[in-house]
Amino acid sequence: MDSIKLEHFFREGEIDFKKSNTEAIPCKEYYIEGEIEEKLAFMRVANCDSTVLIKEFEFLD
Repeated sequence: MDSIKLEHFFREGEIDFKKSNTEAIPCKEYYIEGEIEEKLAFMRVANCDSTVLIKEFEFLD
C-alpha cells in the first residue's frame, strides 16, 4: 500500500469512537473505517506525540 492510498484513507475514513481508546497512555488508539481501492477496510492506529503507528489493518469485504 502506498502513501497516497494511506493519506486518502486517513482523510476520508471515519473514526469509530466506541471502538477507539482515546484515554490510552502514552498513545491514544483510534479505530478507523474507510475504503481502499473500493474495498471496505479498518485500521487501528496509535497516535503518539510525533508518530502514528498502524497496529492493525484488515479488509472487511
